[in-house]
Amino acid sequence: MRQRKILGRPSITKSQKNKLIRLYQINNLSVRDIAKMCNMKTSTAYKYLKKANIQRSR
Repeated sequence: MRQRKILGRPSITKSQKNKLIRLYQINNLSVRDIAKMCNMKTSTAYKYLKKANIQRSR
């Protein structure tokens, strides 16, 4: 039986999601800065903040 290749970029880990949310809620940093710290694109950071129902305040 052949194994199939998994396509696409791997999803971010739970610890990365938690770090993203924690940094956004606690610090006065922009989403762009936080995304750089977490090694992800800005659009990915916005996507996970939206999924966590966090309002954009900045």
